[in-house]
Amino acid sequence: MKEKQIQARIKEILSDERLSYKTATVFANAPLAMIQLQMETELHTLQKVLGVELTDIKALRKEK
Repeated sequence: MKEKQIQARIKEILSDERLSYKTATVFANAPLAMIQLQMETELHTLQKVLGVELTDIKALRKEK
């Protein structure tokens, strides 16, 4: 992937509202838990490739 493609994918991941949902568990909502894990992993991997600061996922989520 080129840098612009990586940045576009990061923007796409961050704009997905499922990432901001309260952290799902495999017991309560397994599909969402897997999606959130995949999104967080891909986001951090792409950010590491670019050498930028990692996004604080907990700050994005609506958790109390």
